[in-house]
Amino acid sequence: MVFKSFEEVGQEKTVYQLLEIKGEVVEYLRQILENIQEYLNNKEYLDSAIDNI
Repeated sequence: MVFKSFEEVGQEKTVYQLLEIKGEVVEYLRQILENIQEYLNNKEYLDSAIDNI
């Protein structure tokens, strides 16, 4: 498998396509951060499964 650099991949896309991809990536990362925040706020790291050990 040959990996391409961001520059190589970007050369194959229009500015509009790159902006569209950027929007999708930003939304994806925003959702990950929201999920982490919810996990922390709900103290889900204190899972009751630990009590069963």
